[in-house]
Amino acid sequence: MSTTKGGRRHHVNGRTNGKTAAAPVATLDPEPVVLPAPAATGDAGAPAAPAEAVGETASGVTAVTEGLAPTTAPAAPATPTTVATGELPDGTTGEGTTEGEGTGTLPEEKTPGTHAPQSERIRRYLVRSDDQLYGLASAPEPVATLLAAYRITPERVAGVRGQYDATQLTVSNRREAMAHEATAVRDLQRAYLVADAGYGAFRQVVRTIYPDPVRDLDAHRALGLDLPAPKSIPLFVDMGREAMRAAQSEPYATQLAAVGFDEEGIAGTLALFDAVDALYQARLAAGHAAVEATKVRNAAVDGLRVAMRQLQAEVKAMLRAHPEVSAPSGF
Repeated sequence: MSTTKGGRRHHVNGRTNGKTAAAPVATLDPEPVVLPAPAATGDAGAPAAPAEAVGETASGVTAVTEGLAPTTAPAAPATPTTVATGELPDGTTGEGTTEGEGTGTLPEEKTPGTHAPQSERIRRYLVRSDDQLYGLASAPEPVATLLAAYRITPERVAGVRGQYDATQLTVSNRREAMAHEATAVRDLQRAYLVADAGYGAFRQVVRTIYPDPVRDLDAHRALGLDLPAPKSIPLFVDMGREAMRAAQSEPYATQLAAVGFDEEGIAGTLALFDAVDALYQARLAAGHAAVEATKVRNAAVDGLRVAMRQLQAEVKAMLRAHPEVSAPSGF
């Protein structure tokens, strides 16, 4: 604010008679800051779980679990799912617990069902090809006559349509092969777990008879009691079979029968290894069939691409020469 008096200008807001007035300094006593108490949860320092948890199953279907309030219990650690092939993961003995018997971890493998069974790029290409073939087959006059002049006859379109149908069949065959491979993997998983449990029980029983690895060195070597389970399903089967066959010979057969592990029990455990071996071979065959089905599908798609590319080039040439007509549907 300013006023004029006697020809001189006096500033009364911050400046008086040309001099700057000092601003008053306010002194405030600081107040103590009170922090809010942390919310009680099941895990100190961990955030509350969201009210809605969304997961995805191996088949690609999204599962949603809704809750009315956040959970206060700590979440259990997620257990990774592995599948059985010929290799066991690092640190796995094949024998399970701290004692090392009977709860083996599944061998690792790339799960065939974790990805889409068919390429989305291929599916989109087949949809577009179907639309274009329909447009050529149903083209009205005068487009139909012009197409025939450019060698796009109904017979040729029908031939490419048959090629398209054959390609779709290879896609279906590959999907079935992938499903069979996934089934073979699951069957091998189950058989491996059963055989591992049976083999672990056998080793526990045998160690009660031959507890001293020095005094009972011959038994430990013959029955493989000190050998870790190999990280390969074929080697796991071979080692188990060798141990079972050694257990069928004397003096081990008599001593094992005295503690309840008789000839029938040994034969039953040996049959578990035979089942794993058979399912392992079936899994290899299913994997090979899936690979071959993929090769056949890819070759069929490549052949269809060539035929469709030729049709597309001739349609473009016709449209450049006759701009007065509309393009067939799909183009």
